[in-house]
Amino acid sequence: MQLKKINNWFTRVLLICFLALVYIGGWCQNPHQTNPNLKLLVGDTIYHSTHNFNPVVSTDGEKVFYLTVSVANWSGFYEQQIGSIYCVNIDGSNSHEILAGKYNNLAISPDGKKLACQSYKGEYDEPRAESLIVIVDLTQGNVESLWISSKEPIKKLVWSNDGDHLYYLTSNAITRLYLPDSTEEVVLSVNGIVGFDLFSNDSIYLDSTIWYPEIESVNQHYVIGTSDIFSQKFIMREIQKDTLFTLPDSLAPYSFSWVGQPYWLPDGNKIIFSAAEIGGGSPGLDPAEIWILENIFEQIEE
Repeated sequence: MQLKKINNWFTRVLLICFLALVYIGGWCQNPHQTNPNLKLLVGDTIYHSTHNFNPVVSTDGEKVFYLTVSVANWSGFYEQQIGSIYCVNIDGSNSHEILAGKYNNLAISPDGKKLACQSYKGEYDEPRAESLIVIVDLTQGNVESLWISSKEPIKKLVWSNDGDHLYYLTSNAITRLYLPDSTEEVVLSVNGIVGFDLFSNDSIYLDSTIWYPEIESVNQHYVIGTSDIFSQKFIMREIQKDTLFTLPDSLAPYSFSWVGQPYWLPDGNKIIFSAAEIGGGSPGLDPAEIWILENIFEQIEE
């Protein structure tokens, strides 16, 4: 009789421990129902071997250009992310290197034939911005380097709609670089501006809240971005009403995500962006992948 009681007690303890482990395990995993409109385009979600960022899209929406660096070389800081230029088809096929090196602020020309970025030198953990804009001709394969007056890291680089100018933002000014003869002109002295973009008529959009703001490509009524280079949520501004709102958590690929650098696809209802799972990498590192989000306006809860 005594042995039977002991066995019953031991069985109950095991059952309670098992249920507790199931509960704790489920709580720790914090499962997230992936949005069916989200599609992984580039990245290693298992071993986190590369950090991928700053995606831009060709004018026909068929190709994505982005920057990538191995995690072994990445500094671990989003504000110091530099890498080589890669290209991938929108269906995820044919990923290949365009230009090896250390670059930031990738931008694509309106005709989709050229890329521009700022060149960096130094070690990956202590990168130094060069006073140099690199232009990659995608049709001819030529690479051109243009000296600029700024010695600062560029915050954002944008092509003019005629393709003859590059606008770039530094800590206190927006400067326009005329490509045919490399002449520069400060078009706006600014303080407290974290991001800018250009409308289709090349008028300047400024934002004191949104980093890497990207104006919606069809109607130009909205601008999307984040509250830092990478943040836990997307934010969007309705430009005419000047209303700012946060997008739903379900638009990010993980329960706890870093998201950043969104870029509109030509149809104006999809974005491509960089995203990382918080705690998904080595200690202190959260390497990012490139994701596509479709049907964005159907999912907004204002």
